[in-house]
Amino acid sequence: MDSMKTEVENNIAKKFFIDYSNTTNVSKELYPYALFKKNHRSVSRYFSIWNKAGYLENKRISKSKINKKGKKYSQLITTYRLKLDFYLDYAKERLGKENFNYVEKKILNYIFSFKDIREIICQYDNLIEGITAFLERIFLSRSNSEFDEILGLQFIKGFFVRNKRFMKKCEDLEKQFEEFWKVSIKYADDLLYKINLLTKFDDKKYQKIMFESPISKYYNLPFVIDKGTTEKGKEELLKRFSIVFYEDRKPNITPWGTS
Repeated sequence: MDSMKTEVENNIAKKFFIDYSNTTNVSKELYPYALFKKNHRSVSRYFSIWNKAGYLENKRISKSKINKKGKKYSQLITTYRLKLDFYLDYAKERLGKENFNYVEKKILNYIFSFKDIREIICQYDNLIEGITAFLERIFLSRSNSEFDEILGLQFIKGFFVRNKRFMKKCEDLEKQFEEFWKVSIKYADDLLYKINLLTKFDDKKYQKIMFESPISKYYNLPFVIDKGTTEKGKEELLKRFSIVFYEDRKPNITPWGTS
């Protein structure tokens, strides 16, 4: 099902994506000067489409009000929030047989259960692009240290801590530790693979730029000379640096000085 295609739809969707709301409040926020403020036709239209598609979850909340006589009273109202289903339907169309499985969908719903993360997504013009970009960031990007775990793995660990039923129960603590890591890493790898399929990023083009473009001459230049480097190794590294730095050309030697 097509969704989040227009600017109007995305603007309305963001109000329902960040937190629970209703058509009246969203209409007032987005269209304060409209003739019919209570339920603007665009808000009602998209709300109806999402509701029929099963994209909305609801929650009853108590709201304090004051009547004409100035007396305070409480009223229960129904509010709605966009679930992640609209994105999962989009992913299903893109991934086909490689689609997210039951547990993976649960993990993704856990990731986007946090309000601050939903607020980050809403900084993008398009919600679907924002969700994909966030998943790219936490699963496909690493810090400068090769020992740092991807951020996505932290979410996965949090999910399995809260959902132990999805892994084998072990009486021995060490075995439980091993099981926890085995399952967490498996799902991190599987999600990384599928999220990579959803992105527009092309690894082959990236590799071509790195090794075949004019900037390939700068690849593998050392940032520092390690203290354990031998004098010969140091000489070879500086020779490579000199050729690139002073002549701006690719050395005809490997990083370790062999031809």
